[in-house]
Order: sequence, then C-alpha cells, then structure tokens
Amino acid sequence: MKNIALEIIVDDLDHTLAVWARGEALGCVSTACTALTGYPFVPAFAQIGIFVALASMVWFYPVLAGLFVGVVALGYVFFRLTRRARGEAPSDSMIPSQARVNE
Repeated sequence: MKNIALEIIVDDLDHTLAVWARGEALGCVSTACTALTGYPFVPAFAQIGIFVALASMVWFYPVLAGLFVGVVALGYVFFRLTRRARGEAPSDSMIPSQARVNE
C-alpha cells in the first residue's frame, strides 16, 4: 500500500482557471473542451527566452559560463564517485520508488 498526500481544493471553475493560468496550480479539472488561451505559444516563448538568456550569458560573460560549466561538471563527477555509497545506503520507507532510484 502506498501512502500519498494529495491536496484537493474544490472551487468555482472560473476562479480555478485563473489560478491555473497564473501558474499557482499544477493542474485543474475543467468542463472546457479547449486549452487555455495561448497554450502552445506561452511555454514555447518561455523556452526560447531560456535559450536566448543562455546564449547572452555565454556571449557576454564567458568566464561566468565557464564557471557554471565547471560547477556542473564537478557535481557530475561527485555524483558518479558516490554511486556505490548511494547504492549501499538504506532505503527510505517514505519513498515508494526507492528501489528504482538506486538501480
């Protein structure tokens, strides 16, 4: 048996859609048969903005970009070096998928 904490808030449909559109809710159930206004374009615009910001950082601050890549590389090396310790650690009973995480 898995224990899952779930918060369900029942509210007016119009209010719920506004909360969801602002990003304050992860999802909602609606009787509307169409997606929110601007659905495919807003996430795509955000993704393009991320790439533009990354390119600007690399272009204008190459030292900072190199430092960022170095820190990420160090984290990856540390992650790879501690693989055995993570595998030998006792599983956490609060995480149902712990067996899959350690594989």
